[in-house]
Amino acid sequence: YPMGSVSHSSNEGRHIAWEFFKDNFEAIKKFIGNASPSLMDAVIVSCAGGYCSDEKAEEIDAFFKSHPVPKSSRKIQQTLENMRANAKFLGMLRASALSKEEFWSALV
Repeated sequence: YPMGSVSHSSNEGRHIAWEFFKDNFEAIKKFIGNASPSLMDAVIVSCAGGYCSDEKAEEIDAFFKSHPVPKSSRKIQQTLENMRANAKFLGMLRASALSKEEFWSALV
């Protein structure tokens, strides 16, 4: 999917894909129509997945609460859960010795 290619290209690409999805949500929903729910799932994951912060998870959660996609609700919840788990893991890494230069220079 083009949106997935943009989203996976960089942090900026991820932001562009999410903004595009939000701005064009109704058109995307209409375009997919009654096709397999897995198509909408793929678009959602491509555009909303990949973030690693509780703040972004809350933003995305709020968007889908005001723009429900009942057939994709499980995929949306899985995507949000993954974001929150990754944010927690990133926080643990940042608080550990792994984030310090001394740790890495001692290995050489």
